[in-house]
Amino acid sequence: MKKVPPKSKGYLALFATILVVAGVVAVAYVAAPQNPSKPPVALIPESPTSTAPGPRLLIVDGLGARFVIDGKERPAKWPDDTAILGTPLSTLEGRDVLTGEPAYLLPEFVRATSSAGLRSPDSRRSLYPAPARKDGAGAIEYRYGTESRTYVLRLSNGKAVSNVVPIGWWDSDTMAATGYVTTSRIVFAITLTGETMPVATLPDTINAVRAEQNAVWYVAVQPGEGLESAPSPPSALHRVTQDGKDATVVEEPDRVILNYIDTLISPEWFRVAYQTDDGHGVAISEHGDRVPIGLGMPLAFLDDGRLLLLRGESLLVKDPSTGKEEQVANAPGDDGAVFILPPQSVDGTVETK
Repeated sequence: MKKVPPKSKGYLALFATILVVAGVVAVAYVAAPQNPSKPPVALIPESPTSTAPGPRLLIVDGLGARFVIDGKERPAKWPDDTAILGTPLSTLEGRDVLTGEPAYLLPEFVRATSSAGLRSPDSRRSLYPAPARKDGAGAIEYRYGTESRTYVLRLSNGKAVSNVVPIGWWDSDTMAATGYVTTSRIVFAITLTGETMPVATLPDTINAVRAEQNAVWYVAVQPGEGLESAPSPPSALHRVTQDGKDATVVEEPDRVILNYIDTLISPEWFRVAYQTDDGHGVAISEHGDRVPIGLGMPLAFLDDGRLLLLRGESLLVKDPSTGKEEQVANAPGDDGAVFILPPQSVDGTVETK
């Protein structure tokens, strides 16, 4: 067998090493992408390409009623357009654009006056003031269809409750009213069977008191210097539950809370928004976060937490968490009210002509 010279052995080893390295490089080249790619799309923030849907609105004022749905607007026609409501007419609750107080509707899309009473949450019953008795005991009137009943407020010992004012409903079966026992202003719960239960003592100077969302809400203020003077700060929004607990929801040391809205998320959680005497609004989330929302009166919370606001001659939708806002309609006249319709569950469209 012929021997290979030692020098040739070195060349062969070097050549073999070069082949191995070249092979590794070739494999790596083939496995690697020929054009370097950009970072994955998921790692690059993208601007949203769509916005949340606007609210479905029914706007009523002295000029009539109109729908605003999907950015389109047209006059409301009775009775054809009742299908668009998505709920019986009697169950709709809106907000007055001057006071922020609840507003209701009558047939033909006519706004109900105060003579319509305070509707229960299920809209089956109404509550009204009633004349006091000869001994000064105050009374409230309950109506259910053609049925009418008067409840006279007295304590369990027979003592009369005076200056009684109905303020709404704790729930669909329990009415709420305030009245005086000697010099103390008390909020009461009155069952449909006539049982009258004192719940809590209220301050002497309060504004915007009403019962809704399983609680009584009121604004505590400082009285003005004279009988005709406007209240002055500080002010605070309170929530009283039927077990008698009076909780301060928010305090304004330098401003007066004029109006407010609230919506119940669960028995323990709720959202609140309000406007103060300088025209600015504030939203309070279910977690207690306080968010300024700029000029405007809050009218309602949408299901996704955004707010419907009245600002000047415009109705806006604002997201308190991002500050983003957009105009959705022209505001009604001073005699108007705005109703948010539930998500459409029946056939009904709005067409512009």
